[in-house]
Amino acid sequence: MCEPNASAKSSLNTRTLSENGKTLVAVTTCSRPDLVRHYLPKLISVTASLKQVDLLLGIDGLSSPGNCESLEFAQSVGVPCVVSEHPEGVGISKNRIVSLLGGYDVYFFWRMT
Repeated sequence: MCEPNASAKSSLNTRTLSENGKTLVAVTTCSRPDLVRHYLPKLISVTASLKQVDLLLGIDGLSSPGNCESLEFAQSVGVPCVVSEHPEGVGISKNRIVSLLGGYDVYFFWRMT
């Protein structure tokens, strides 16, 4: 079974808000590794130069087909992940992200379907 990379998960938790505020772009997905491989590099290229913007992948259900592949890819390109063991739905996935990373001023969620 694949495991979330502890250092990737903790990298967002150690950041502090700057004077201008912080934005989190969170992509949520379940069983869409092809879309993750296609779009994640594009999102990285857009957000990499923006110091106030963090990128995160929310994976809804590590037990679902293709989600280990999405996790491994995200970790290989340095994108932190918030992961649930079993699929719970996009709403709960978003709530998990906000509850774990509640220090942002602005949140953008994109559901990869």
